[in-house]
Amino acid sequence: MRLTFKKDKPLTGLMVVGNSYQGSDIKIDGRVCGYISAPNWQTEDNKFGIRFAIKEKQENCDWKLITLKGRFDSDADARLFVKENIEKIMEKYTLHYFEKE
Repeated sequence: MRLTFKKDKPLTGLMVVGNSYQGSDIKIDGRVCGYISAPNWQTEDNKFGIRFAIKEKQENCDWKLITLKGRFDSDADARLFVKENIEKIMEKYTLHYFEKE
């Protein structure tokens, strides 16, 4: 299992005013299964969050997004948390992987 992260492309123009940080895709073996969401102008605590796609039957699809309770001061802190806890997360949930575009 190879865990990697890919930062979003930096925004330009006036979008940067309200969205000054970049989020990151969470990938396992090159397939996206989660996201580190960056704080923006609407985020109350100005911290990074972690979301994963898990397999769970819904009305319209076979997966849903879950948000972990932990909040982090930086992208690096969130990445470190994922690296240290990915095995526990995978034991508890069956991850859904998104197809390449």
